[in-house]
Amino acid sequence: MDVFGEFRQIAHDLAERQIPYALIGGVAMAFYARPRFTKDVDLLIKTEHLPAVREMLKARGYLPPGEPWTFPRTPLSLHRFVKLVPDDEFLVDVIVANSPELAAIADRGLLVESPDHPSIRLARREDIILLKKLRSSPQDLADIALLEPDE
Repeated sequence: MDVFGEFRQIAHDLAERQIPYALIGGVAMAFYARPRFTKDVDLLIKTEHLPAVREMLKARGYLPPGEPWTFPRTPLSLHRFVKLVPDDEFLVDVIVANSPELAAIADRGLLVESPDHPSIRLARREDIILLKKLRSSPQDLADIALLEPDE
């Protein structure tokens, strides 16, 4: 499945519904560093927009998520939506920011415009670094090394 193509459709739906979000994760890394293989799209949203995002994704054929997963020591919860396609699946990880500081990331995302796709709300480099430091998985640490300027 074309991750970027699927994301373009989701971005269009989010813009149409005026839902603030910030693209984070592997797809966002392609804008700042280098593309890396990913099978999902990661979006950060505010708590109050979860019902609308859930309905939007359901209308696009995504199965509702099971129980959300909370990242340890963070005010972030993950809601994973799955779309089954022939011989594959596509994942949208909706990260809900449960604090005003992290929810502000959705408001201050950069608007990336292109004639090839709808406008995309991309998390700022420093916000992606902040989120990755909160989680600190091996992949997050590798991404931080690519995102932080050389000293």
